[in-house]
Amino acid sequence: MRIISTSKVQKNIAILSDNTNIYTVINKWEPKTMIIPYFEWLQEIVENYLEDMEISLNKESLSTKYQNSKNSGLSDLII
Repeated sequence: MRIISTSKVQKNIAILSDNTNIYTVINKWEPKTMIIPYFEWLQEIVENYLEDMEISLNKESLSTKYQNSKNSGLSDLII
């Protein structure tokens, strides 16, 4: 994996979007973004990873909402 600055990405985006290298983009010495090659089969893996990450980041909020829903009992809604 190569580490590059944000300004280098802005100047060389066409060169960096290749099919072999993975890049980590840094801004003020903090990693911000990864540039990875696109493959059709990789899309689903990335989407699953992002969904798992979102759930992990919002675990406390989701647990609270689930507990509130569970404590509210059965709904009177008839479909």
